[in-house]
Amino acid sequence: MAAQQGNWRNVSDLEMLQILKDEIIRIGIEDYPSKTKFNELYDSNNVPGASTYLYRFKKTWVEIIEMIGLEYDQTSMRRSIGKLNKGKQFKSKWNVVQKKEIFNMVKDFMNENEITTKAEYDEYRKKLNKQNTLPSTSTVLNKFGKWKDISGKIKNNQDWE
Repeated sequence: MAAQQGNWRNVSDLEMLQILKDEIIRIGIEDYPSKTKFNELYDSNNVPGASTYLYRFKKTWVEIIEMIGLEYDQTSMRRSIGKLNKGKQFKSKWNVVQKKEIFNMVKDFMNENEITTKAEYDEYRKKLNKQNTLPSTSTVLNKFGKWKDISGKIKNNQDWE
């Protein structure tokens, strides 16, 4: 059951949780239901995003996942998929790529697809199946700051210092 996009107030808590569980199963992440993976793969036209659930239920993602009957043990999940690095910070593949190179990749992608907003970036990244070749919006924001500053530099054809 999909509510009108962006309007989930009239959907009961129970229905919301069922929608989340069904979507997690549909996109095949029930064994590792990370918030990041969910946000990358969910159907944003028919399902609320993770932030909607966090705001509505006032709980952590782990608590929400447990509410729908799935397990979410981050340590064992990361260990089983090889991402546990003996107590050190988890490494992203984007940590080894030069900041300027990341900016140029994002800039080229945004210019080629006439993208200006964060939502459009996410949408086209998913639609064109670029999740493995382009950084997520979270990574872009962590590297460069506010989206308006990033898109402003791109719009003005500026390089990143």
